[in-house]
Amino acid sequence: ERSGFVATVISRPAPWLVSQTSVTFTRASFSDDDPEHEAGDLLPYAPQIVARSDIAASPALTTILNRALVLKAGLGLSLVALRPLPFSELGSNIFQADATLGIRWKEIEIKGDVFNLLDSRWYDGEFTYASNFEQGQAAALVPQRHVSLGYPITFFATATAYL
Repeated sequence: ERSGFVATVISRPAPWLVSQTSVTFTRASFSDDDPEHEAGDLLPYAPQIVARSDIAASPALTTILNRALVLKAGLGLSLVALRPLPFSELGSNIFQADATLGIRWKEIEIKGDVFNLLDSRWYDGEFTYASNFEQGQAAALVPQRHVSLGYPITFFATATAYL
């Protein structure tokens, strides 16, 4: 069974400023018993809350040779929370901030993007299973949590020519 809702709000208080926020809440659970789950157990790996909020500004700063010099700036915030894992456990929540800053004049744009602006330590994936990392050895009988690490603070610089 899966139930939930999605809400999105978009605002444009000025022609050069826009913001958008969306939130998804879902509860996914098993409707019947099976050998590994009871009715009502949460579906592993299906996050219950996913949210994103972005704001972007692109005001014209001045005019040079009859062409606008435009600032491009933005900030995005993401949240993934309440990620069920097997055995009635919850995974770690993820909170991320991303930013962009650039300038465009005519057909030339230069910008920088920063992902994971706060340099959060986060898990891209969290899984629970019995594993074996020793060749020739029997697999462990007790399931353990395994993670894949999320990317660190990352910077990209871009120069673009629009044709």
